[in-house]
Amino acid sequence: MGSPLSPIVANLYMEKIETEAIATSHLKPKLWQKYVDDIFVIWSHGHQELSKFFNHLNGIHPRIKFTKEVEEGNQLAFIDVLIMKKPDGTLGFTVYRKPTHTNRYLNLIANSHHHPKQIHAVAKTLTTRSRRLADIDHRQQELDTIETTLQMNNYSEKNIKAASKTIRKQQKTRGTPVIITTLLYIVGRTDKISRIFRRHNISTSFVPERTIRSMLRNAKYKIPLE
Repeated sequence: MGSPLSPIVANLYMEKIETEAIATSHLKPKLWQKYVDDIFVIWSHGHQELSKFFNHLNGIHPRIKFTKEVEEGNQLAFIDVLIMKKPDGTLGFTVYRKPTHTNRYLNLIANSHHHPKQIHAVAKTLTTRSRRLADIDHRQQELDTIETTLQMNNYSEKNIKAASKTIRKQQKTRGTPVIITTLLYIVGRTDKISRIFRRHNISTSFVPERTIRSMLRNAKYKIPLE
């Protein structure tokens, strides 16, 4: 919303606020890493000093306030990653799911007008995320969770294995230039065109013929320029 420069200006200003807060604090965080509006902090000075630093952080600007979540049971969720503190002091990682997560995705056998490639992409995306976010100690457990979730959505073992096979194939061919085109998905027609494109190293993505958004009119009234 607003000017395209707004997020950049907001990020620069927040960077200034954070730099000032850390510079004027008598105790510093051991680690301060930010992604957009989420900050991961390692604090090694105790809970009492953390509360003082948090109040100091919220006192830099009267209209900018931070919220905080403290680890519980040696675990802390940061965006899509669940970070765990191991007994030896090192950190472990796996995929984080909110308590409200329902494990519902595009159903493989449901009557949905989506190209099969889009439906199979669900399995591929979930598998790729697990391989990237979960460490070696938690990866197999995460992959088992995904397999159970996909089976709930009527994916067969063959479909799940095909997703892993596609990922390995993409990793081997990464860096090979591929032309990508987008086609309107029409059953029986778009598939034939995409097969022809594939012979010429052209990858095809698909969009539904009609969406709810295309059928509903825009509720916003456009005011003409004066």
